[in-house]
Amino acid sequence: MVVGIKKIQVMEKQKHNLYQKRYLQDYLKELNSITNMEVNVGMLESLTEDERLKGIVSKKVFKDKILFHDKENLLLFFGQLLKLKNGKAYIYTTYSKEFGLLKINGLEDFNVNFNFNDEHAGLISIILRDLSNELTLDFYEEEDEYYLEVQSYGDDWSKAKILD
Repeated sequence: MVVGIKKIQVMEKQKHNLYQKRYLQDYLKELNSITNMEVNVGMLESLTEDERLKGIVSKKVFKDKILFHDKENLLLFFGQLLKLKNGKAYIYTTYSKEFGLLKINGLEDFNVNFNFNDEHAGLISIILRDLSNELTLDFYEEEDEYYLEVQSYGDDWSKAKILD
């Protein structure tokens, strides 16, 4: 019985290692597409979900939706965020839970002109390292149209607005 359990544990570890090997390269490719920097494994850092969730203490939030291809409006929105508060940050995507968050020097390291398929799950978060503000970009297709839902949290970033 013990031999069977050990064999299952070894098989599970091998399966996990294959997963990591395959998807880590996909993750790095995604990060290189959504940033303006050359990303490598050494730039990834672990941040627990508890740390992430308890960090943003402000309940202030801004939420709006734009067409995905309206990158000029998104760029203007990022300009507002930069003026309100900028600093070292993390980029969080669905792969981050497995491999770690990407450390960036500031919002200027994010590629606002990313393509719809550059991140496989359609969800990107940028979290200031002091955990005071967070931006979530949720992009999806609905009735043959591509949308980008923008949510900003925190005392500073919640003040930014999408311009009409």
